[in-house]
Amino acid sequence: MAELTPVIAVEPYTSEWYIFRINIRVSLRCCTVGLIFCHAIAMISTVFRLVYRHKRFQLYWDDLWAFIALVCDLFLTIILIVRSVPLRELIPFTFRRDGI
Repeated sequence: MAELTPVIAVEPYTSEWYIFRINIRVSLRCCTVGLIFCHAIAMISTVFRLVYRHKRFQLYWDDLWAFIALVCDLFLTIILIVRSVPLRELIPFTFRRDGI
């Protein structure tokens, strides 16, 4: 399993402006979880905004664009989740050729 915590290494950097250069190595799984979390917060806040504006009868063109952005963000988040799961976990057990 991939490492979930970022690794921070401080190395000397030879420049007159910077004393140290910081190398941050983050695993792909950590980036995926962060992206899904940020997208979820964006979608939840957009839904709250649209519901609030609908209850106050203040829907306008900007809310239409917010709804279109919400649908696109939902679509892209689903793609991100599906692409982050290994293909072995998506294929049902009965259709695997290796029998594991």
